[in-house]
Amino acid sequence: MLTKTLASAILATLAAMAQGVPQSTPSSAVSAPYITPAVGATVIPTKEQAASPKPLDGASVNLFVCQDKDFSGPCQALSSPSGLCLNLGNGFDDSISSLGPDRGSCNVFNDINCKTGSGFINNIVNPGINDLGDGEWDFNDRISSYVCFA
Repeated sequence: MLTKTLASAILATLAAMAQGVPQSTPSSAVSAPYITPAVGATVIPTKEQAASPKPLDGASVNLFVCQDKDFSGPCQALSSPSGLCLNLGNGFDDSISSLGPDRGSCNVFNDINCKTGSGFINNIVNPGINDLGDGEWDFNDRISSYVCFA
């Protein structure tokens, strides 16, 4: 179970990121590195998006992902425009064990380009899922793409 202190630290970090405030590592909650500043996603529009692009409303969502359960291990906040499918990269493809958006909702997919053929989880809302490997989800280390909505 996600501790109250860690949950508060994650939410505060995501809120600060949304406002452009420099981040700091929570005191003793998680050992460094807490958030890797580089974006860990590659923008690859789906065939449908490329054929008929829709204007985005300018809103973005931060999806906080971690390689270990309970929001631990290497973590990263992925900022994405609302409604745009993104493929994971930067060491996070097929290696996420916990995740959650700062606002709105996100859908995650086993396949690249947000294809549903090999499985997906939709409508993930804050605070997210702290263990993708538990019996309810069984989606540990399987996520290759995601789309979030503000």
